[in-house]
Amino acid sequence: MLVKCAKKYKTAPVKVYFLALAAIMVMLATAAFGAPTVGLNPSSLTYGSVFIDTSTPSTQTATISNTGTGNLNVSGITIGGGGGAYRVTSSPAVPFTLAPNQTAAIAVTFDPVAGGTAIGQIRIVSNAANSISVISLNGSGVHWASLAWTASASPEIAFHKVYWASVSGGPYSLIGTPTGTTYVDSHAGLVPGSPDYYVVTAVDNTGAESSHSNQAAALIPAVASHSVSLRWTASASSGVVSNNVYWAPVSGGPYTLIASTTGTTYIDAESGLVGGSAAYFVVTAVDSTGAESSYSSEARALIPTS
Repeated sequence: MLVKCAKKYKTAPVKVYFLALAAIMVMLATAAFGAPTVGLNPSSLTYGSVFIDTSTPSTQTATISNTGTGNLNVSGITIGGGGGAYRVTSSPAVPFTLAPNQTAAIAVTFDPVAGGTAIGQIRIVSNAANSISVISLNGSGVHWASLAWTASASPEIAFHKVYWASVSGGPYSLIGTPTGTTYVDSHAGLVPGSPDYYVVTAVDNTGAESSHSNQAAALIPAVASHSVSLRWTASASSGVVSNNVYWAPVSGGPYTLIASTTGTTYIDAESGLVGGSAAYFVVTAVDSTGAESSYSSEARALIPTS
């Protein structure tokens, strides 16, 4: 009995030792191999209206954070869409690692070269469960013309009136009333490839207005326009009432909804199509209840350079 008791008491601490060691190993494994999670703030960058081809493009910053419990390994940061108007101007060198609760900033510049809406996205590739994270980009390129004139010699001038016309000699429309001798025109009537005509008048303190100045002309440069024609086979289901068309600047998406149509064709001319790059499309079918099918096979279109 004494021997058996001695063996019993000897082995019990050893069991406790191994149990404690196993618990420590589990704790270490959890700390070393926890799951990383990508946090994006904000998840979209909106630039509003930005002048085309200037020395002062618009830059905004988004923050990547690791809100998980394991190291976040970022292996790629790429930009797609937007007609080449977006570029990353500041970020950590890829690849990089963020420990839990660490953050990194990405600065993205919008420098449009064409008028209209430019839709793009940043794709962040990492070892998180959602291996591809997306920051949406949206901005509009605005055409503009810069005017300058010599100040009137009269000390009574209070302000000037700037007039615009789409044809030489007018009739002119009033577009601005600056107090100085410069004005930047960005109104919606500016059309690439078409000349614009301007005259200026001086207005004194009594409201009396001078005659028109000599006419000045400005030509907004024309830019190449692109479009993609899509066609697909109608669904065999009798309940289908429409189709949704989606676009992405990179293969596999994420995709952006660009149109809903009742037919089986669509011409896309608005999704940031840029010469020399590829565009990717998928289509879904929608029934009368609003239920939507899965994506079709992806179609790829290569946009010509001119």
